[in-house]
Amino acid sequence: MDRLTIQQDRRRGASVLRLGGTLDLLSAPKLKLTLVDLTRAGTREVSLDLSGLRSLDEVGLAVVLCEARHLSHRGGRLLLVDPSPEVSEVLEGTRAARHLTVEYATPPAAA
Repeated sequence: MDRLTIQQDRRRGASVLRLGGTLDLLSAPKLKLTLVDLTRAGTREVSLDLSGLRSLDEVGLAVVLCEARHLSHRGGRLLLVDPSPEVSEVLEGTRAARHLTVEYATPPAAA
């Protein structure tokens, strides 16, 4: 069984990746390869739907930050959508959210 599931779709010209499971040391290369393939194919806009992601470690976060910077340097962007509470905690706790575009379909509950 995969630690990380990735479902790929296109919406309004952007690639949407729905992540599920765990993004960590073991699974981060799977996401990196998917994002590299998309950028090589000319994709400039990528949305990561994080609502199904249960956990995110520093290696997974590094991949997200690196690919966000990579897309930005090429005139694109990486958007994080609906991070789960566990993932939001990592993004806020590490201050990575300051360097990423994060959107919520519904605002997160106040702590």
